[in-house]
Amino acid sequence: MRKLSEAELTAISPRPSYWPILLAFAIVVFLYGAVGNDYIMYGGVVLVIVGVIGWSLERR
Repeated sequence: MRKLSEAELTAISPRPSYWPILLAFAIVVFLYGAVGNDYIMYGGVVLVIVGVIGWSLERR
């Protein structure tokens, strides 16, 4: 197996992003709200939607 050059590694690797962290936090808020409080759950739903849209529209 050959060793990849620096250019090949950067072409394969995605850019750093905060969207996955936001989406993970939003899912936690949503699930906490589903167990505890409806208003927190609705806020979690909004955050999940924002996270999914933001991550999918991110420029590559």
